[in-house]
Amino acid sequence: MKRKVAFLTFVTIGLFTIAISCKDDNVHPDPLELTDGMSLTVSIKNSIYSPVLFDNYVEAIKRDSLNGSFLEGRRLVINAALNGNEKLQLVLTNWEANGGHADGIFPKGYIFGPTDTTKVSVILGDSTYTDKPFLMYKLSDDYIYQSDTSLVGSVFITYCNPLKKYINGIFTTTCVARPPNSDTLYIQGSFTNLKYYKKNTIY
Repeated sequence: MKRKVAFLTFVTIGLFTIAISCKDDNVHPDPLELTDGMSLTVSIKNSIYSPVLFDNYVEAIKRDSLNGSFLEGRRLVINAALNGNEKLQLVLTNWEANGGHADGIFPKGYIFGPTDTTKVSVILGDSTYTDKPFLMYKLSDDYIYQSDTSLVGSVFITYCNPLKKYINGIFTTTCVARPPNSDTLYIQGSFTNLKYYKKNTIY
């Protein structure tokens, strides 16, 4: 009987721990066994990073209008621990109407800034949606840079395999520090055979 109680207590504690960890939305990349040819290289100022800690995933997204129509798509998120507290996050939004696969994103250019000549917009009700990128570089908890839509930059996805779930691409952009800071930082990089998983999303 004591063994049964001990086992049930162990299971309960384990489930409680998992439930708590699932509520944490902060970026805490777990070690990932790097497959042959998998790499990410990031250049920031005079430093070159080749991270080996990742938390990459694709998730479904959905927007509803007042008249009952809706728009579906997917969001691909690349999270990488660079060094110590430094982290890089790259987010790509791809609406279903603009092509792509439910488990991946469409290979093409995703443009920062006002000079996007490849922009394809989707209208839902009174709102207009476009495929777009976002990049964030966390130097520390109180010093964070992020991409600015008024500055020129791009992410080019050269290949995406939604079945095996890996992706290739290059990126370059100028990021602006969040207040109270205001300096800018040029960031560029590339990734090859970068693995990701499908995240179950509840709308």
